Amino acid sequence: MSGPISLDGSRLHVVLLGAFDVQVDCIGAPTSGYFARPLNAKPKTLPIVLFVHGAGVRSASLGGPVAWAGGGMLAMDINAHGLANGQPDAFYKELADGALKDYRAIGRDSRETCYFLGMFLRELRALDFLCSQPEWDGKTVVVYGSSQGGFQAFAGAALDERVTFFAAGVPAGSDHAGMVAGRIAGWPKIVPLVEGKPDPKVLGVFVAGVFVMRAAGCVINDFADRDIDPHVRRTRDRPLAARRISPSEALLFFALLITIALYLVTRLDLLTIKLAFVGAALTVSYPLVKRVFPLPQLYLGISFGGWSVPMAFAAERGAVPRVAWVLYIAAVMWAVIYDTMYAMVDREDDLKVGVKSSAILFADMDKLLIGVMQAMMLAALVLAGRTMQFGGWYEGGIVAAGLLFLYQQWLIRKREPAGCLKAFFNNQYVGMVIFVGILLQYLYAN
Repeated sequence: MSGPISLDGSRLHVVLLGAFDVQVDCIGAPTSGYFARPLNAKPKTLPIVLFVHGAGVRSASLGGPVAWAGGGMLAMDINAHGLANGQPDAFYKELADGALKDYRAIGRDSRETCYFLGMFLRELRALDFLCSQPEWDGKTVVVYGSSQGGFQAFAGAALDERVTFFAAGVPAGSDHAGMVAGRIAGWPKIVPLVEGKPDPKVLGVFVAGVFVMRAAGCVINDFADRDIDPHVRRTRDRPLAARRISPSEALLFFALLITIALYLVTRLDLLTIKLAFVGAALTVSYPLVKRVFPLPQLYLGISFGGWSVPMAFAAERGAVPRVAWVLYIAAVMWAVIYDTMYAMVDREDDLKVGVKSSAILFADMDKLLIGVMQAMMLAALVLAGRTMQFGGWYEGGIVAAGLLFLYQQWLIRKREPAGCLKAFFNNQYVGMVIFVGILLQYLYAN
C-alpha cells in the first residue's frame, strides 16, 4: 500500500508500506495484532514501536501501525486478549459480556493463574516477532500504552531487556494493596480488596467481647444512675433502681465482666490491646461525663457505639486505615440517632430530675437534627463502600436503611413517647439490612 506522502523541497516522496494481520504462537492464546513496515527498507535501519491496549475487549488497530510505519518504523498494535482481529463489533461485545466479563479477576488468587500473566507473555512474543525482523536496527525498541496498556508497558520494559524506552499514560497496575492504607486499590485490583473471612479466633473474641463490654457498660451506667432511675417511669424497675441488688453486688459483677474482657483482649495483638484500654476508659467514664456534658448521646456513640470498629480493623489488619474511621463516624452518628429517640421518650421525666440529654438540648429541632444525622450516617456508609469498592448488594442495604429512616421520621412526627420508642427499636432493622447488604456483597460480588 501507499503510505504518507511527504514533500521535501521540490521532490515528492511516496512511502510504500506493507501491513499484515499477524498471529504469533504463545502459551494460552496467540499474540494477535496488526503489523506494518516500510517496503524495501534496508536491513538494520528501522526502530521498533509496539502499541498495547487499555482495558476492554476489542480488535487491534491498523491505523496506528500504518502511521508510524510511514514515519520509518517497524510498528505493531496487539489486542490484549489474543483474539482474531477485524471481527464485527458484536463478536467482541459478546465476549465482553460473557467469557471475558471482569477478566481482571480471573485467576487472581495465584501468580501462576493471574489473567495478566498471559497478557504479558503475548506482549513478549510480540517483541520477539518484531525483533526478528531483518529491518530492525538492533538498538531501539519502544513500547507505548495507556491505563491497562501502561501496565503492560511497565511489564514489558521490566521483563525484556531489549526495550529501550516505554511510555505509560496514566498506568494501571499500581497500589494493589492500597486498602491497607485506606486508599482505593489500583486497577485491576489483582489483590482482592478484602477476603471477607475473618480469623476465627478474632471473630470469637469480638463476639464474646461485645456481649461482655455491653453488659459491663450497662452495669456501671445503672450503678451511676441508681438514685435517678427510680424517678423515671421507664427505668424505675431496673434491678439497682428497684433495690433488688445492692451497689456492692453490681460493682462485683462489673469487676468480673471487666476481668473477662481483659482476658479476651489479651488474646489479640498489641495495637488492639492499646485500643481496648482506650475503649475501656471511654466506657467507664461515660456515666460521669453524661452528668456534665449536654450531649451525652454523642459520648455514648464515641464509647459504646463504635469503638469496636477501629479495634476490629487493628485485630484483622494490624493497622487502622482511614476507611475504619469513616465507619466509626457512621457508627457514632447511628448511636446518637437511636439514643436521641430513646431520650425523647423520657424527656419530661429527665427535665424534672435534671438529667441532660440530646432530646432536651435539641428541643423543637430534634426531628430535624435526627434527620441531618441520618443523612450523615448514610453518606459515611456510601463513602466507606466506595472506598472498599462495594457494589449493588451493599448499596441496596443502604437504600433499605434510608427507607427505614424515613419510617422513623414518620413515627416521631408527633413526638409521642410510644412512637419515639417504636422508632428506637426500629433501628435494629437498620442494622440488619446493612449487615445483610454487606454479607451479600461478600457472597456474590465476585
